[in-house]
Amino acid sequence: ALSVIRSTARANHGAQPVPGCSTVAETSFITQNERTETQECNQGRSGNMCLPDLRLTAKDKAVLLSNEELTDKHIHATQMLLRHQHPGLGGLQDTAVGASPYGYARVSGEGLQIHHTGSEHWVVSSSIGGHVSVYDSNRSRITSSLEYQLCQCYAPLNHMGTNALTVRVPRVQLQRSHTACGLFAIAWAVDVAMGTDVTQVRYDESRMRAHLLLCFEKRELSPFPRVRRVAIGPSCVDHRITLVCCCGRPTRRLGGLVKCKRCRLVLHRACYRIKERTADTSYLCGRCLGRR
Repeated sequence: ALSVIRSTARANHGAQPVPGCSTVAETSFITQNERTETQECNQGRSGNMCLPDLRLTAKDKAVLLSNEELTDKHIHATQMLLRHQHPGLGGLQDTAVGASPYGYARVSGEGLQIHHTGSEHWVVSSSIGGHVSVYDSNRSRITSSLEYQLCQCYAPLNHMGTNALTVRVPRVQLQRSHTACGLFAIAWAVDVAMGTDVTQVRYDESRMRAHLLLCFEKRELSPFPRVRRVAIGPSCVDHRITLVCCCGRPTRRLGGLVKCKRCRLVLHRACYRIKERTADTSYLCGRCLGRR
């Protein structure tokens, strides 16, 4: 659990919040992202693109058909198609945004988001049905990076008086191949968007890569091949995240976050001028520094 004190930001931490830092970071990131998109469009005109409208190259296709882990480009193409097929869903933001200094925008209403956990692993989250769930093919622990992303996406679903976000982690199918996590995240995203209870679905892992390529070629996502419908069981683990920065600012984006290694208080980097290279493993908040 991440401890939070909302009302004593300046007194406990000594540093004055910096207004507008998130806006500056966002503008910088968008400019960089636009530059990347321009480069990719130029690649498409030069013939290097396999599926230009999805920004996928021949190399991306080769990765998909090999036993390699999917990249953010495959995830981006998937979420582009999901946005087109389910325009009422929130989320589905570029995964590079979650790793940027200003973070994901808050999801309004029901949404989906595929996340990179920071540990060479893909998962998918959902707020459909009024609660936040994370579907994980490895049943690994929720990393600090994923906690930050979930806070950024779904904090509005929480009753802010409790200062906590409860995340359900349902029991779902486990991957056999160590590189299949992205395939499962995509397969679950497709089914969850269609209202399917994925705890009752078992995919044919041997056919998932070919199916995803076919979906990309058709520009339409469809449910992944099943082995059979099975009762995996209703068991579910709840993960509680205590929110977030003591500044309590009601901005659309929470921005980059860092966690005190001692008290586990979570702060906006921009508010307290905490450098991006400062890691959770080394950061001590002002209150804990004073206890030395």
